[in-house]
Amino acid sequence: MDGVHAKVVREARNSDETGVFRRFDGLKELLVPPSDLPQTIPQLLEYALKNYGDRPYLGKRVKDPKTGKFGEYEYDTYNETYSKVKNVANGIYHLFQESGALSEEELNCVSIFAINRPEWWITDLACNYHSLATVGLFDTFGPEAFIYILNQTKSPIVVTSIDKIPYILAQQSKLEHLKHIVCMDPLPKGSPGGTLPHIMRSWAATVPISLMDYEELMDLGVKNSYPFHLPEPESVTTLCYTSGTTGKPKGVIITHKNLLVCSYSVYTTMYDLLSPDPASCSYMPLSHCYERALQCFDMWQGAKVGFYTGDVTMLLEDIQMVKPTGFCSVPRLLNRMYDSIAAKTIHGSGLVSALFKVALHTKMEHYKKTGETMHSFWDKVLFSKTKAILGGRTKYVISGSAPLPKQTLEFLRMVFACDVRQGYGLSETMALVSVQPAFDKYTDHVGPPFAHNEIKLVSVPEMNYSANDKPFPRGEVLVRGPNVCKGYFKRPELNETSFDDEGFYKTGDIGYIDNHGYLFLIDRKSSLFKLSQGEFISPERIESALLNHPAVMTAWVTGDRTKNYPVAIIVPDPEAFNNWVKNSFGGSKSGELKSLCQDKELSSKLLQELKEISKREKLAGFETIINIHLIPEQFSIESGLLTPTNKLCRPKLTDEFKDIIEKLYE
Repeated sequence: MDGVHAKVVREARNSDETGVFRRFDGLKELLVPPSDLPQTIPQLLEYALKNYGDRPYLGKRVKDPKTGKFGEYEYDTYNETYSKVKNVANGIYHLFQESGALSEEELNCVSIFAINRPEWWITDLACNYHSLATVGLFDTFGPEAFIYILNQTKSPIVVTSIDKIPYILAQQSKLEHLKHIVCMDPLPKGSPGGTLPHIMRSWAATVPISLMDYEELMDLGVKNSYPFHLPEPESVTTLCYTSGTTGKPKGVIITHKNLLVCSYSVYTTMYDLLSPDPASCSYMPLSHCYERALQCFDMWQGAKVGFYTGDVTMLLEDIQMVKPTGFCSVPRLLNRMYDSIAAKTIHGSGLVSALFKVALHTKMEHYKKTGETMHSFWDKVLFSKTKAILGGRTKYVISGSAPLPKQTLEFLRMVFACDVRQGYGLSETMALVSVQPAFDKYTDHVGPPFAHNEIKLVSVPEMNYSANDKPFPRGEVLVRGPNVCKGYFKRPELNETSFDDEGFYKTGDIGYIDNHGYLFLIDRKSSLFKLSQGEFISPERIESALLNHPAVMTAWVTGDRTKNYPVAIIVPDPEAFNNWVKNSFGGSKSGELKSLCQDKELSSKLLQELKEISKREKLAGFETIINIHLIPEQFSIESGLLTPTNKLCRPKLTDEFKDIIEKLYE
């Protein structure tokens, strides 16, 4: 690790915390957009119109109704998009006026319930022109949370896709403030009986809610023009609800300043890797801060944005058509890419496997010496095909939301022949706290803080982490800066406990900062549980160790307070697991993944190896799992076992596997 990337700009106030760290290019003051650059989302769109007006902007693939197949991407320019934004803005504002829903005292909210698509982002942009806050809804929240959010925000309008309308209408009697549903898909009047548009309009006519499609909304905006009610930097642009891992959904209050600061910071940080004709593929949920920040980043650079079809099985096809110049993702997808590519290369057969192993080793050694991801020989011979998986133009890949395994990160750097790094952030920090430097040679840290925020560590004595630890201070990561949210919507009790007396947000993540100013995340505070001997257990620490076994895709560690040791549910990696079984048992064991997971001898062998890994990773005796259960199905957002940000939803996992956990202790 070369150089110092972050320094202490203020010494510690007391022995329980470190000093305050800032990035080297933000030592004097935290980074914000200069006063002559955009400070709000409408200003950012105006900036993009001025600089990139005729460039292609928002694109989608249109399905052929006869064949059912999707065609090529079709794009609107920035100028064409703005025309739609204006009309949608006035159409939505007219609905507020018409229904008497506009409040002068409370935040006025519009909810959006759909997968990523141009209409989602157009609606979001449009609402900002009348200082209306948007509320993105996830599919996976469930009816109870859905009703809670709409009632808490008093949203009179939901903009949605046709497939979601039955779900909304089914909850109508419990939605106190809903007056209008706007469908992003066409709802032709006079559609034949039995067709979906006819059914939706007929159903809506039986309840006190108006239903119109997007074209009708824009027509309403054309006929009813209003002067814009433009926001200030401190105005609320969105409530970003997070299901979290416990309790009711929390609405994170995000301002224009939060969003503009973060997106501008990414723009300046990534500037040297930007392309003259940038492109990105939008597939991560727009309801989450991560994707929202990326959309604004794309406006800064004038990128065209191709929205995925909504079918995850077609995502790679979508990506290859868009040909993104940058690709931001999450470990869940990148690990799948690793598995798929590795199965056909280094884990392939005979000569192919041997050739790729030599090529990877040669490229890796070259990278460690030079910091270059390109190799004049091997890229032409082998890696041009793997680079084409992302469209062939990608200059960088950034992973967020959870740690990316070392083998995945290093492997993808070589096969994609581009900069691959990981960052760190939370919804409350507008998704962006830190990121690894460009072409970093290491994999185990999340870089120095972005120049827009500062961090400090606070001791967590119950977990034996101290700001005075040697060689490096350890503790809970606290963040402060113009990217940090105002708090939680209508949750004053959370606001009181989530910030310290200096306004630093308490992340709940445990880390340390080395002498280069890099942040290393090593634990999580909030998911601690206690065993019978009184020892606190950090499941993340154990899970991280278990993931070092190549056959393990996902691990969930839990414990019973009446027992002495933890246990684990293990989801094997299908490809790697089969290879491990073959290497461990020869040809004596084979079959479908489901049957292999039920094999007790196999499970016992894996448990023994996981115990050895735990010992090697220096886990304490009481942190060593005593039993495991293998399941063939991956945890998913759809099942509720993962949060929308791909984190383990521990309470739901506990409910789901309650009986199995009891048996593991027998």
